[in-house]
Amino acid sequence: MTEIAAWFVIAENAVFRQQGANVGYMAAYHAAMPESNGSRDLDQAIREDSTRRISKVTAGLLSKLTAVVTAVSLLDFVSYLIATSYLGGDAVNGKIEGSRYYLWGPYQGTKTYHEVSHAVFNFSRLHTYSLFILWPLMFVLIFVSKRAARRSES
Repeated sequence: MTEIAAWFVIAENAVFRQQGANVGYMAAYHAAMPESNGSRDLDQAIREDSTRRISKVTAGLLSKLTAVVTAVSLLDFVSYLIATSYLGGDAVNGKIEGSRYYLWGPYQGTKTYHEVSHAVFNFSRLHTYSLFILWPLMFVLIFVSKRAARRSES
C-alpha cells in the first residue's frame, strides 16, 4: 500500500510528468527530488558558526594562558635579577673544577669566579635555564594569542 501511495505522489509531481510514465519507480522518484543547493549553504553557515564559536573559546583560553605565562615569566626574571645580584653571578657562566663549584659575576665589586655549594650552583643554573624557556614561550604565546583574537573577531 505504501508503494501505491508513493506512485500517486510521484504522479502528481510536475517533474515526473515531464519525464514520462515509462521511467522506473526509483529513477523517477530520485529525479523528482528537489536539488539541495540551499541546504549546502545552510550546512556551511552552521559549520562556520560553530568554528567561530570554537575559535572564540580557544582565543579566550589562549589569552588567559598567555597572561599566566607572562606573569610567571616577569616574576621569574625579577627573582633572577635579585638572586644573581645576591649570589654574585650565575652558574651558566661559572665553572666546575673537580668537586668545587664557581659562579661568575660581579662579586664584591669585581667580576670574578667565587666558590659556592653544589645546591646553590644547581639553583643558579636551573634558574637561568628557566629564563631560556619561559621568555621565548611567552613571546610565542603573545603572538599566537593576538592572531587567534583577530581570527575570532572576523
